[in-house]
Amino acid sequence: PFLRSVETLVTNNGADLGLCFDGDGDRLGVIDDQGKLVFADRVGIVVAKFLEETVGATGPFVVDVKSTSLYESELTSDIVWAKTGHSYVKAKVKESGAVAGFERSGHFFFSEPIGRGYDDGCVAALALLWTLCSAKAAGGNW
Repeated sequence: PFLRSVETLVTNNGADLGLCFDGDGDRLGVIDDQGKLVFADRVGIVVAKFLEETVGATGPFVVDVKSTSLYESELTSDIVWAKTGHSYVKAKVKESGAVAGFERSGHFFFSEPIGRGYDDGCVAALALLWTLCSAKAAGGNW
């Protein structure tokens, strides 16, 4: 129900996007400017590509096994696959020294200097906003 209300708010107000968080704030959901939920894998890929192309991050990136293979086809960095579950992804991010980890359920993990290695919806939202603002300044979109 909450996502639907954000979808309506975005479309009724002409917003560029809507950001949604779960009850404990460790997951991020994104609604695009058309009022549609953006698949968490797409959010992860967009941010990871930005980190590769703009920030110069060379990976690896950790992705849970239920995620799409688009991570492999769209990124140049190594992909480390982890068992599904935020504790497994978090551990694999730390173990592999990954730049970030992405779980299909909306858990996003960013290592320093962006985050501290744990799932935080606000940090994920800031990383996405940084990405989208940079893309918009360059004349692109997501």
